[in-house]
Amino acid sequence: MRTLKSSCKAFALFVRLSKFYLFDSFYTVLRQLVITVIPIYLINEIVKLITEGKGFHEILKIIIIVGIIYILFALGDVIEQYLSSKYSIVVKTKVNISLFKKLNTIDYKNHEDNKFLNKYTLAVDQSYDFLNRSYYSVVNFIGSIVSSIYLLSVLFQVHYFISIYAFLVAIIYFIVQSIVVELIYESNETQQPNFRERAYVRRTFYLKDHIEDIKSTDVDEILLEINDTVGNRITKNCDNYFRRRVKYNFFCDFLINSIFIVAVIFLVYQTIHGNTDKAIFAGLVYASLSLSNFISRFINSLSGIQYSAKYTKYYFDVMDIKGSIEEHGDVIAEPLNTITINNVDFSYDTNKNALSNIDLEIKKGEKIAIVGHNGAGKTTLVKLLLRLYDPTKGEITYNDHAYTKINPKSIREKIGAVFQNFQIYAVSIAENILLRPVESEEDERLVHEALEFSGLKRHVDLLPNGIYTEVTKEFEKEGTIFSGGQRQKLALSRVYAQNYDLIVLDEPSSALDPLAEHEIHENMFKLGKNKMLIFISHRLSTTIKADKIYLFEGGQLVEEGSHKELMKIENGKYKYMFEVQAKNYLDDGGNKDA
Repeated sequence: MRTLKSSCKAFALFVRLSKFYLFDSFYTVLRQLVITVIPIYLINEIVKLITEGKGFHEILKIIIIVGIIYILFALGDVIEQYLSSKYSIVVKTKVNISLFKKLNTIDYKNHEDNKFLNKYTLAVDQSYDFLNRSYYSVVNFIGSIVSSIYLLSVLFQVHYFISIYAFLVAIIYFIVQSIVVELIYESNETQQPNFRERAYVRRTFYLKDHIEDIKSTDVDEILLEINDTVGNRITKNCDNYFRRRVKYNFFCDFLINSIFIVAVIFLVYQTIHGNTDKAIFAGLVYASLSLSNFISRFINSLSGIQYSAKYTKYYFDVMDIKGSIEEHGDVIAEPLNTITINNVDFSYDTNKNALSNIDLEIKKGEKIAIVGHNGAGKTTLVKLLLRLYDPTKGEITYNDHAYTKINPKSIREKIGAVFQNFQIYAVSIAENILLRPVESEEDERLVHEALEFSGLKRHVDLLPNGIYTEVTKEFEKEGTIFSGGQRQKLALSRVYAQNYDLIVLDEPSSALDPLAEHEIHENMFKLGKNKMLIFISHRLSTTIKADKIYLFEGGQLVEEGSHKELMKIENGKYKYMFEVQAKNYLDDGGNKDA
């Protein structure tokens, strides 16, 4: 029942996305019925006319009429195929866009859940194919039912035996085909990890990130060995499932062909004994052959529905996900003046807190530095500020409004972050900065100002297409490839262009040379004059000018104060870290001079 419901949802989805599919389904069912009825009618009429001694011209008239009907349907098929190929692209695009847009309402935690990622990947990669297969399985299912009912009624008029036999065969055929469907699904599920592993190996051979290692080391031999191992597993699994399926398929073929054989034997017996009119014998034989074909098509359509439903569920499961964060919060964020974090705990799982008992307040105009070792909880705090997660305990307030009451999207329009693993996209420089299409001259002016701010303008001005140069050469041979430092400058240009009230910079200058880093920090402090600014950095030389420094350790806030205040704490952790870094700089300098 759930299988049929899922397939009906797929059918309804196609019709909703394009009304063409309503016409297409009606035409397909009508065509199947007419093509079933006409040959039986034609054979019976020809035999009848010959038996009655009618002339050739009488018979030719009927043949011509039938020929015209076939020509009309042939023309209809051409039109249907053209429109189907056209609208299939439209529907496929809409299905994919619906999945991409759905990410806006799915909570961030799902992106760290392997089960969700597997489900979403399958939905994106295979949803359209199986939704399409589901749609046509439903249409063929309806068409096969209509045609089979007609054929059964024709044969039932002769004797009920053929109809009952065909019905029993259909039941057995369906049961066996259901087993085959389960085997195919089980095989695909078993192979999926192997396909993912093989795709990983394939990816390493064409992605630029890996090519240096492949050319300079023998890592390709390891990867090729993995590929061989995976290939052997795939072959072994295929052999195992194929041997099991072939037995069932042979039995199904035998069953379905037996309908025609049994029907012909029975019809011959009935005709010889005078129970069936010889004039309609040929038509009944054809009806028997058609019946076996349509029952086969009917059961295969039902099996197709059953199989496709196992994969279309991934699409509907993803589309049915309700975000506990992304779809909650009606208050629209106003200009930000104060953020307060009150006794906040946060845990990615129930075993250990990533943050514990965090209390801090940030006011408009303040420049804050957050420092600590890797895994101390610094980036986790940023994710809470962006409301990618909600605290497991305690509360964050935005101008005295509870964070959980505020629309998360509107929060992110006021609070922006540049993370260590920021992304650059294969679109124009301007679009990479605005993170949206360029719509006006004002947008162009803003892009130039942002590039000036980050120190990247001179380089971009020398490019043939300026701010409209595409980043990377993946799709455009005239695109540009930025160095690590230039990529960071591009990311910082975004901060300027977005005009956030609170700017978070997570290691924003790790790839910059010292002079460029100093210039960026000076510019950031100027930009943040009437804003909140949070620096997360391992280079403590960048924290000296901060109004307040927060030192995190093991998910806890262990020290806070200005640079001067923290340097006065005897045996303080910040003081120790700062002095170790300063000593390393001096030692490096001494070694170079030696």
